[in-house]
Amino acid sequence: MDYYLKYLDATRKLQNTQKMSESRIRELESEVNKLKIQLINPATPPNANREMLAILRAVSEVSMVTPLDITGPERKRPISIVRFCFMYIAKDYGFTHAAIGRFVNRDHSTVIHGVKCYQNYLELKYKYETRIYDEAKKILECYTKN
Repeated sequence: MDYYLKYLDATRKLQNTQKMSESRIRELESEVNKLKIQLINPATPPNANREMLAILRAVSEVSMVTPLDITGPERKRPISIVRFCFMYIAKDYGFTHAAIGRFVNRDHSTVIHGVKCYQNYLELKYKYETRIYDEAKKILECYTKN
């Protein structure tokens, strides 16, 4: 009887491990598909302004978030914060809410909300948000000087 219980326990453990592996495989396949899409279709909107593309590249470089994620549908907080930073800097450079919204595939009211949120982050001096903004502005200053 003792051997039978050990056998059942080992079988359950094997099944759990198999389920976890299958789940992880599905996650990795999803990530591979996202990377394939990024290689085939780089995140350059058809009506892209060169200055807005420079802002996107600078924010992406500083934050380590891909341009596709910044302009994509993802709503996770770290990506949203970087998207808000992009919106804030683009607004700083004189772009309208509607133009920024078209660039990041959002409504102008979403851009207004993003700019206000990021302005609050800067006023409260959150370290991560302030660092992204400062470093992106430095990179953009280098772009504009050249």
